[in-house]
Amino acid sequence: MNKSYKQTIEDLESAIQDIESQGISIAPLNKALENLKTHSENIEAIENNINAVKSEVINPIKKELDENKRAGKFSIMGFYVGAFGLIATAISLLYTTFAPNSDQSKTFVKRVDNIENSLKELNYNLTGLNNDYEPLTNEYLIEQLEQEALLTQDSNKYIIEAYFPGEIKKNNKWYPIVSLQFFINANQIGIKGLREKVTIIDSSGASQYYPNFNSIWLSENDGFILLNKYRYIVKRIYRKNSQILTVCDDKDAVLIKRIE
Repeated sequence: MNKSYKQTIEDLESAIQDIESQGISIAPLNKALENLKTHSENIEAIENNINAVKSEVINPIKKELDENKRAGKFSIMGFYVGAFGLIATAISLLYTTFAPNSDQSKTFVKRVDNIENSLKELNYNLTGLNNDYEPLTNEYLIEQLEQEALLTQDSNKYIIEAYFPGEIKKNNKWYPIVSLQFFINANQIGIKGLREKVTIIDSSGASQYYPNFNSIWLSENDGFILLNKYRYIVKRIYRKNSQILTVCDDKDAVLIKRIE
């Protein structure tokens, strides 16, 4: 098993002490060790957060690339552009984390968030989830205040209506959010009915039932299970105003995918 950075530093320090106990002076090595120690907190922060970054950023992008490759939409050039972006991002992270006079430990999470959002924008462009995207047969592109029928069961039509608060800040991090109301035929489902018929898939930690408007709030890559059987994921939330995107969208909408 690979040792952590902190463990490696401790082992190195112990070895130096053993050498010095034998009367051998190694002042330059001591100085190098002290320099390494100054980065210990930052490396530990990276080690502690790398799995979260991988699960929230890298894995979704890889999944989208794989899906589009199978669908015949994969672009080799797009892949290399994406790879270059990832490398540039990694270099930027290392430089800014260890740059002189940077407030390293306090700003690490913010940098990770910025990287995550930049990679999401890259993902949108590589996989076609942009303003000109044409939904597939198992997808629903719903603009603000529009309704979409998800399924019909026992002569009842289950419908969702989309509304967009935009983005929310939770635990010092911004999340895109879509608000979904549910209807059976023309009748809206209340919050009690939502809890019975709609199960939230909350991977981000930002999604929730919202009693004030008898709705659920979902972030990207979160979703819901309807009637304990039918699964849907929010693939993309388009928004005209944003605290996250570098360039905003030209409409408010949501792209929802039905998982077979």
